[in-house]
Amino acid sequence: RPEVDPDRIACMGLSVGGFRSDYLVALDPRIKVSIPVCWMTAYRDCIPQNVYNTVGWMKLIPGIHKLMDLPDMMALAIPRPLMIIEGRQDGLFPRDGVKHAFEKIAKAYEKAGYGDRFSPRSYDTPHQFNLEMQADAFDFLEKWL
Repeated sequence: RPEVDPDRIACMGLSVGGFRSDYLVALDPRIKVSIPVCWMTAYRDCIPQNVYNTVGWMKLIPGIHKLMDLPDMMALAIPRPLMIIEGRQDGLFPRDGVKHAFEKIAKAYEKAGYGDRFSPRSYDTPHQFNLEMQADAFDFLEKWL
């Protein structure tokens, strides 16, 4: 489409929209920046908690968990800028899972020489995308697009 600048395509989503943003940036090189909101974890920490609708057939590519975890997949976004937003009061994802995911993704970005392009953000909120989070997300888009 002529009205779309192919160098300024980003994705952002809350909850399952964040999950879709995770996959979209990992699998589509046309995405230049991604901001998944309230959907990041290490499945090893999430599965035992068994929170309804956060893990299951509708969320996983069959067999992928044997090869990689969600943070591993996010490394496929490198070198593109990635801001991941989470709420510390979000009951869907255990704090340890989010922490492990952030650490693993940061390590991958650092190892590749793009540490400045990964911005993990944590807010003292539940599962939401409030105005403060949105302002930070739009600042990130402004910086990288």
